[in-house]
Amino acid sequence: MPDPSPIEIELTADLLDYARRVGFAAAKDHCKPGVCHDDVVQEALLHLIAKPPVWDPARGASPKTLIYLVVQTAVLKHAEREERALRKFKTLRVA
Repeated sequence: MPDPSPIEIELTADLLDYARRVGFAAAKDHCKPGVCHDDVVQEALLHLIAKPPVWDPARGASPKTLIYLVVQTAVLKHAEREERALRKFKTLRVA
């Protein structure tokens, strides 16, 4: 009987390509104009490669679902950081 304990996902070329496509789609949806989508995707992929997610087959999610969540979260965090940085430089309304 196979051991159902959580394992680290092996990031193959297919999964990395899938992560890149997910990253571009998420960056297009969530990042403001003027933000380089390539930079956002690279940061998300570096985050994914640095610490691959742990997959627990007993919980029912597929490895692609976990990769989707990791990349989506990294893109959203990057978009929030960019929004905070841009907020500092917004001009105030003249009274």
